[in-house]
Amino acid sequence: MKKKICKNPSCKKQFEPERFAQAVCSWQCGIERSRDDAKKKKAKEEKEARKKHREDKERILRKPELEAKLKRILHEIVRLVDSDLPCVCCGEFANERDFALGGDYDAGHYRSVGSLPYLKLDLRNIHRQRKYCNNQNGRGGNYKSYELGLIARYGNELVDWLNGPHQAPHHTRDDLRNMIVEYRKILNIIRKGDKSVREFYRIELRKLPE
Repeated sequence: MKKKICKNPSCKKQFEPERFAQAVCSWQCGIERSRDDAKKKKAKEEKEARKKHREDKERILRKPELEAKLKRILHEIVRLVDSDLPCVCCGEFANERDFALGGDYDAGHYRSVGSLPYLKLDLRNIHRQRKYCNNQNGRGGNYKSYELGLIARYGNELVDWLNGPHQAPHHTRDDLRNMIVEYRKILNIIRKGDKSVREFYRIELRKLPE
């Protein structure tokens, strides 16, 4: 019979099988492979159990709780996709001024949550911003700088859209749950990806509606 590669992950040696369906080179490798398969099965079951537990918890969450959960996911996406760029407002990277305020970067809103609450979960309105600039922006000090930074990166079209009239979306609890699932998938892709992946999603997630 044709030689095979031992299916035991810690062996993988070539061997001549005695039986057609033989997958390992020895009974020792057979035991090791069985243990390895059992570990993988257990890990898969535990992962599925955690996913079901999370989905069950999300199913009973109220709308504000779902929005808060989605917000955390979106803000992490923003920090990652913009991580290769300086602050959208001042064009600088974080320094001691930001650390004095308790951090380095925020996921800052161009149109404030108070002025346009329905854009608070729209990634076109959220960009990585130095904590100092975001603090100033909250006082009305950096709004124009933010606008100029957006124009430099994405053009006037994005700013015009953000400043223009909008039809406020009315997200149901099911909508929010679906958004959490979708954006969590995107977040996992970005976490595992390199600079090119971050750059792709930075542009893709800020495209204007057609």
